[in-house]
Amino acid sequence: MSIKGTSFYLLSFILLNCTIFADEVSKSTKVIVTVKPLSSLIFHAQINIAATVISLNKPIISAQVSAVVKKVYADIGDKLNKGDVLLTLDCRDYEYALQQARAALRARKSQANFANKSYQRNQRLLKQSTIPQTTMDKSEADYLAIQADLVSLNAQVKQAELAVERCQIRAPFAGEVTQRQVQKGQLVNIGTPLFEFMQSDHLQITAELSAQQVRDIQQADTIYFSANAKKTAIKLVKLVDLLKETTKTQTARFSFVQGNKFIAGTAGRVIWKAGQAKLPAAYISRRNGQFGVLTLQADKKTVHFVPLADVQEGQPVAIDLPLDTWIIDKGRINLKDKQVVSLSDD
Repeated sequence: MSIKGTSFYLLSFILLNCTIFADEVSKSTKVIVTVKPLSSLIFHAQINIAATVISLNKPIISAQVSAVVKKVYADIGDKLNKGDVLLTLDCRDYEYALQQARAALRARKSQANFANKSYQRNQRLLKQSTIPQTTMDKSEADYLAIQADLVSLNAQVKQAELAVERCQIRAPFAGEVTQRQVQKGQLVNIGTPLFEFMQSDHLQITAELSAQQVRDIQQADTIYFSANAKKTAIKLVKLVDLLKETTKTQTARFSFVQGNKFIAGTAGRVIWKAGQAKLPAAYISRRNGQFGVLTLQADKKTVHFVPLADVQEGQPVAIDLPLDTWIIDKGRINLKDKQVVSLSDD
C-alpha cells in the first residue's frame, strides 16, 4: 500500500474515534435531573391576622332628667339582665308634677263633660227655636276648646309619667357594667354620664384585611378565631366598603358559628387556609429577568420554563398548572429553557 493510501486510512480512523469520543463526552456531560408531580408540592397556605373581640353595643348611659342620685344598685363588673335597675333618682319633684298634671286633667274632664251636656242640650233647644244661634255657637266653641285642652293635658300627663319613669335607670339589654361614673347624693343633669354598659351576648370579631386577604378569605372553607390557647369557628359577616388610606386595608367583621368562648376585648388571630394552591419558594427560578418554574415536557427530556405572575422573591407563589405537571426538583440550578436532560432512575 502506498504512503498516500496509508495516510487516508489513518485519518479516517482518527476522525471515527473522535466522533465516538465526542458522543461519549456528550453523554457524560448531559444534566441528570429528578422530577416531582406538582400535586405533591403544592400546599394551601395558612393565613393568620390580628383580630379583636368587640361588643356591638357599648353605650354610655346618661341621665335623662335632672335630680339627685338616691341609690346606686350597680357597680363595675356587675352582670345584669335587661330591665334591671342600675340606680334611682330622687323623683319627688317629678312625682308632684305628675300628680298636678293628673289633677288638672281630671278637672278639665269634668268641665268637658258639663260642656258636652250643654252643647247637646242647646242643639235640641235651637231646633225648638227657644234659644238664639249665638248661644248655640258659644256652647259649641266652649266644647271644642275644652276638647283641645284635654289633648294638651293628656300630653302633659304622659310627659310627667315619662319623667317619673326616667328616675329609675335600667339596663337596656343583658350585659355588664364596664364603668361607673356616678355616686349616691350626686346631682346629675340631663346628659350626665352615669354608666358605661356593654352588651355581653352580642359579640363580633373585627380585623383589618389586605386586598389579597379579602380575596383569600372569601374562598376559605373554614375560618377560626384563636386566642389564649382556645380556638373556635367563625364566619365572615361583612366587609366595610372603605379602603383605609394609611394601611390600604378593609375592616372585616366576623361572628361566632357556635357558642362564644371569649370576652369582649380579647386579642387573638383570625386563621384560615388560602383558597388558591401555592408552590414553595424553593422551586421558583429566575431566567432572563423573569420568575417562573422549570418543568419537564411530556417527552421527559426537554426543559420548559413556565413564567409565573405576581412573584415575590422568597415567598410561595400561586400556581395554576395541571396537577400532573412534572416539576424539576434536583439538578435545575443551571438549566435553560428547551435544554435536553436525562431523567434520573432514582
